[in-house]
Amino acid sequence: NTVIPGQLVDVLGRGVDQARVELHPAEGVPGPALAEALTDEIGDFRIEWPGEHRGSFLLRFSKSGFTTTDQAFTIEEDDPEPFVDAMLRGALTVHGEIVDAIELQPVRGAAVSLRTIYSTLRAVSGEDGRFTFEELMAGKARLTVEAKGLGTAVRDVTIRPLEAENAATPESQPGTTPASSSAAGFDGQALYRITLLPERVVHVTILNDENQPVAGAGVEIRLNAFYSAQNTDGAGQATFRGVPGDELRLPVRVTHRDYLSSGAYD
Repeated sequence: NTVIPGQLVDVLGRGVDQARVELHPAEGVPGPALAEALTDEIGDFRIEWPGEHRGSFLLRFSKSGFTTTDQAFTIEEDDPEPFVDAMLRGALTVHGEIVDAIELQPVRGAAVSLRTIYSTLRAVSGEDGRFTFEELMAGKARLTVEAKGLGTAVRDVTIRPLEAENAATPESQPGTTPASSSAAGFDGQALYRITLLPERVVHVTILNDENQPVAGAGVEIRLNAFYSAQNTDGAGQATFRGVPGDELRLPVRVTHRDYLSSGAYD
């Protein structure tokens, strides 16, 4: 027999159990599998194919909740039992929309990032203000949106599959995608809408006890939905852009190696 061992993991390096592994010719998947197996609890698999075989082939990995993946490999004379390792990515796709809170118009060209426990994904909103992230796994994430002239928005969100009965409809939420096995949402919404207020530009000047400017001071502003750090210039000044316009109080922390600094935000 020809034996093909291997392991299947997810994007976190965890073994994927009970995934289907199919052996096909290298040309693709035109018909039934030549042989197949299921992964065990740690993602290991072992395909046994009657007869002695050499050449190029393809393994197809599939499981509900993941994107189907193909992996090419070769069985050679000097390596008759090649170990094949592969990775499955999530099958969830999330759509979002960015709107100017004042003009009520889509914001195009906004920089959008989605930080998960396994990677940081980036996108740019289109002409309609929308963005899409694909091949996601369910879990916690942080969404950050930045656009020129508008305040930065940061949201801690939960990515999870949508049940058909909970999916937003085009009537209740324009432009959403219909729920399916690969539909997903932030916190259960098929379309995550983010409104951006005009930015607040904040100028900070740091002076010492003698009313002289302090150069090289570290100035930080931290809000629930915003964080930025700058160093003061020779005039003791630092400028912060993208500060959300609806914030009434700005907690600031100032540090400098030559001065007594506070660890708290005041």
